[in-house]
Amino acid sequence: MTETYRYKFGACVFDEKRMELSVDGQAADIQRKPLQVLNLLLQHAGEVVRREDFILQIWRGQPTVDNVLANAITKLRNALGPLQAGWIENIPRVGYRLTGSIEKTLVGEVRTAALDLQPGAPAPGREGFRLVRRLGQSPDHDVWLARQAKTAELRVYKYLASDGNPASLRREVTISRVLLTALGGRRDLVRILDWHLDAPPCFIESEYAGDNLQDWAVEDGRLAALPRSQRLEIFLQMADAVSAAHALTVLHKDIKPANILLSPSDQQAVGWQCRLADFGSGRLLELARLGELGVTPLGLTMAAGVGSDAARGTLLYAAPELLADEPATVRSDVYSLGVLLYQLIVADFERGMHSGWERDIDDELLRADIARATDGDPARRFNSVGELTDALRQMPERHAESARLVGERAQQAELRERLARVRARRPWLVAAVGTLLLGLVSTTWFYVRASEAHAETARQLASAQALSRFLSEDLIRAGNPAYTGKRDVSMADAVIKAAGQVDTRLAKADPAARAAVHDAMRQALFYLGKYTDSVTSGGHAIAAWEGSGRSHEVALPKIRVDQAYVLSTLQRFPEAEQQLTKAEQELSQIEAPPLTLQLRLWTRRSMLLAQQQRTAQAFDAGTKAVNLAQRLLAGPLEEEDFSLAMAAIQFQSDTAGNSERYDVALSLAQELTQRTEARVGADHLRSCYARTHLAKALGDVGRVDDALPIAAAAAQCLREKVGPDSGQLASSRYVHAQLLYKAQRFGEAAKTFLDLSNTYRALQGERSLGVIVTRHNAALSLRDGGQLQEAERLLAQTIELARPDFANDAPVVQGLRLYLAAARLDQGRSDGVAALLDGLTVEALREASPGEVWEAALPFERGRYALLRGEPERAAQQLHSAKAFLTDHPNNRPNAKRLAEEVNRWLDRLGNSSSDRASRNPARP
Repeated sequence: MTETYRYKFGACVFDEKRMELSVDGQAADIQRKPLQVLNLLLQHAGEVVRREDFILQIWRGQPTVDNVLANAITKLRNALGPLQAGWIENIPRVGYRLTGSIEKTLVGEVRTAALDLQPGAPAPGREGFRLVRRLGQSPDHDVWLARQAKTAELRVYKYLASDGNPASLRREVTISRVLLTALGGRRDLVRILDWHLDAPPCFIESEYAGDNLQDWAVEDGRLAALPRSQRLEIFLQMADAVSAAHALTVLHKDIKPANILLSPSDQQAVGWQCRLADFGSGRLLELARLGELGVTPLGLTMAAGVGSDAARGTLLYAAPELLADEPATVRSDVYSLGVLLYQLIVADFERGMHSGWERDIDDELLRADIARATDGDPARRFNSVGELTDALRQMPERHAESARLVGERAQQAELRERLARVRARRPWLVAAVGTLLLGLVSTTWFYVRASEAHAETARQLASAQALSRFLSEDLIRAGNPAYTGKRDVSMADAVIKAAGQVDTRLAKADPAARAAVHDAMRQALFYLGKYTDSVTSGGHAIAAWEGSGRSHEVALPKIRVDQAYVLSTLQRFPEAEQQLTKAEQELSQIEAPPLTLQLRLWTRRSMLLAQQQRTAQAFDAGTKAVNLAQRLLAGPLEEEDFSLAMAAIQFQSDTAGNSERYDVALSLAQELTQRTEARVGADHLRSCYARTHLAKALGDVGRVDDALPIAAAAAQCLREKVGPDSGQLASSRYVHAQLLYKAQRFGEAAKTFLDLSNTYRALQGERSLGVIVTRHNAALSLRDGGQLQEAERLLAQTIELARPDFANDAPVVQGLRLYLAAARLDQGRSDGVAALLDGLTVEALREASPGEVWEAALPFERGRYALLRGEPERAAQQLHSAKAFLTDHPNNRPNAKRLAEEVNRWLDRLGNSSSDRASRNPARP
């Protein structure tokens, strides 16, 4: 039984049982989600409720947009009124707290149900299996081993507790499908075979892969009896599984002995096969992987799904940054593996890494590897699991290298002569590396010059040798088939591997030189599309600069600004904001900071804010960027600086349009086009892009006739420059199709949208959002062109296309459902309309299409349906509601004006219908 309460605070009363709020004795007009937010705050009055808890408990791990909590808080504060709104306190980057005096009165109880799981009983949902024994239990899950009654086959079932949240099960299934689709049936990953998540009992079904590592280790002292080499072999098996997941940008986030399973195997030298299990706390860093692999995210979104950091893992193995509520990274899993490596070596999974742990490890290099893997500062850990396993597998060679270095230190008399030989080899190295790492090579030159100024010959030799070894033995060697044994090593793979060796190779180099090398690697990885690895190198560069004693120089804020851009690309918004804020502070302390760097900073800040739908703030930041761009454009410019200024103007034009400042958007688009054509010529690819922006801006201010020929010419230019199947051309043609629709050339618009759906199908996949949106727009064009049956058919087909990947109440599906209902009502039909309109919400429809007046459009369609069904009173209520909103919220957009005309027409029809009924049935005297 769950108790429910009535809460009184200030002039407000909230009834938890009825989910009703009154303010000053009047019922508050507020939606259910903000009420649920209030309920959770009241249940924990005076305490901080974390953002993750709101998402998991109220949105069940499936919010529709990233800022859904902030929107709910705003609506709640508005409903509470100015006197009570301040009671909701925002704790930056953490959550919210309700302060003030609160009275609490018990009003009732609610009964909850629970699963009854007992050995020997049928497995709920899989009655052909019998429960054998419980394997584990947590507040949210109950894990059981079960046996098939006839075949004796073993399976593992993880059941959701009666009041648990299915988000972790959905996350685990989604990530498992990513791994299986991309990696196939690897022996070191536990496979999920089936799942049931739509209704109780919710569970996932997995293969049985043996005992967990902790139970396996203690049986007959098995682990303690193994030699160190075999313990390392077990560790390398589990680490390779984690590394394979990381290659797909999947983090595990809960690596511990209970999630490592072992079974006998004649294919492993140690005689046992390790398997990594339970990605229920995992995270997919690059959500685009889902689309690339054709994996449905099971309703999860970035806020609390496969991209979420809501789960924190097990305390003993959790990296310090997770306990401090910082985002998980590859290095967080490296930390967990480092703890496991230590425990495997000492054969004790109860032992934590307390002070003095180093005394338990007698091998100096192994001790250093564990220390580096478990360093409290993530920037000082191994960059990747692969780097850690490489270090362990190369232990014999490293011991030999260590001995060699000791001998080298004794040869001081040969320092100068050997240094000259190192320098003589550098031109060959530069030629081998090529243009990709010119920044790195120049770093080498400047560093050697700095060393000469100090006349520190020994340090000069060590640093120069380290830099040369890095180029020859790490970067070039990483791509050389003679060393790797592979002929298909890509440049990206070679750079990633080399980047992981920078700190090792340049350990004795000046921190500023090491930072510059890291930054060169960051740039190379970014241009190769390896964003996660780019962020890792950028973090190393920042850490090295901060430790160099020269953080006052321009190089550090420049790296921070670039790092913020890559972080925002990965949707790691708080980290990106932190880097931009630090860069701004550092630039303020530099006399006459470069104008280009200031411009880059404010452009990046505007982009970051726009990504988070903070449109007003994005516009303000973009205004500062444009002002800086104008100053830059006043003088002679290099090509890179000109491109930077144009990017700022172009993005601010888009931001102005999104915030309905259409005149500003048009002015900026005109300047963008004029300056670009003057600089590179009207036939240049950049000019084609600029004219597409200009056409869109002209259309937004109503100059459709002027915009159409510009859009058509821009699309043709792009077709010639980048080909008929490119994403750039598709974006340009989409603008053209929108303009055709605005010009009421509905047939041409429908054809263009349908053509675009084929392009997006080839680019993004059969059921991609691009396909669904363009088909949706084609249907609207057909409907407005009078082809009602064709529009209805296309909308119905598009809904079926979306269903496998989008829930029935997902915003995009809600939009499709409403327009399908409207298409049927347009034909005077009401069949199936009730089901289509049921459950639609203004919030979801607004997310699907922000430009519509949904507060009026939704009751208008419901009113039309009621009138066709012969329910005049209900029709009158809905139609008058639509009219009242349009009257109280005047809107000059064409779609709002058309809607107002339609509402009035149907109200007239309603009045005529009432008059007809009155004449047929005159009132009795």
